Amino acid sequence: MSILLLSVLACLGHGSDSDNESDADTDADTDTDTDTDTDTDTDTDTDTDTDTDTDTDTDTDTDTGTDTGPPPPCDSLDVTSCAARSDCRVQEATPIIVDPKGNFCADYDHTTGVGCAEAGSACLGTNWGTSMAAPADCWVFQSGACPPFDWVGCKSSDQQTLTGC
Repeated sequence: MSILLLSVLACLGHGSDSDNESDADTDADTDTDTDTDTDTDTDTDTDTDTDTDTDTDTDTDTDTGTDTGPPPPCDSLDVTSCAARSDCRVQEATPIIVDPKGNFCADYDHTTGVGCAEAGSACLGTNWGTSMAAPADCWVFQSGACPPFDWVGCKSSDQQTLTGC
């Protein structure tokens, strides 16, 4: 037979599947692979956070409460604060008292600071004054010292003496 004829016959036999042949897969292989995950590895990472950083910010308030504005005027200071400032001068006065004979006299042994004024300021002459806190008392101011601004004149002109006790 010729090759051509054999090719034709071969094509005729394969062109149509009318002979009720069934081409089923008869392979009975089933997947019997029963591999399971036998990996028993557990997370043994026991690292803990060892960050021990602490706030080392040691900023401190350096404000000492001191007012950095202009200082208060001298005449508003008490005697102790006045003495601490070079731009102020303690105003000293001598108390006028009654001596054993009943006369007013200046007790020069007890001259004391009673107020404050600007350094370089001075009152001319001799002045007498009393504080509102003790209006019965009278003080004599000499050597340029002035009565504090809130003091008034002594209650009696008899108190205005320079005679020492």
